[in-house]
Amino acid sequence: MVNTEGKKVKLSDYKGKIVIIDFWATWCPPCREEIPDFVELQKEYKDDLTILGISLDTGTKNEVVPFMKEYKINYPILFGTKEVVSDYGDIQAIPTAFVIDQEGNIVNTFIGYHEKSVFKAEIEKLLKKS
Repeated sequence: MVNTEGKKVKLSDYKGKIVIIDFWATWCPPCREEIPDFVELQKEYKDDLTILGISLDTGTKNEVVPFMKEYKINYPILFGTKEVVSDYGDIQAIPTAFVIDQEGNIVNTFIGYHEKSVFKAEIEKLLKKS
């Protein structure tokens, strides 16, 4: 996948950290509602967590980059492809978030909007294991 600066990014780049992969789009109201919580979680757990937002917007970075500034997104945003959507089980609804442990295993999946406390509990559980 490619980030908003055009750099290739792989999940393995984040081995050793908890990763939340969030499939979202700028036009999705529940996605917009969840993003401020992800911004807060990224700040709070910056040493142990990386959130990767995968934009499924069909447009270009011309839509996504201003959105990132408006929402003060402090984590990498990548552009989703059909291959990535397929690799993650043909995402049917957004937001869809995957929680990935420090070894790179998917430990939970959340479809639709979820409260910050749900993700915080997942992060805390994984921090206790390490």
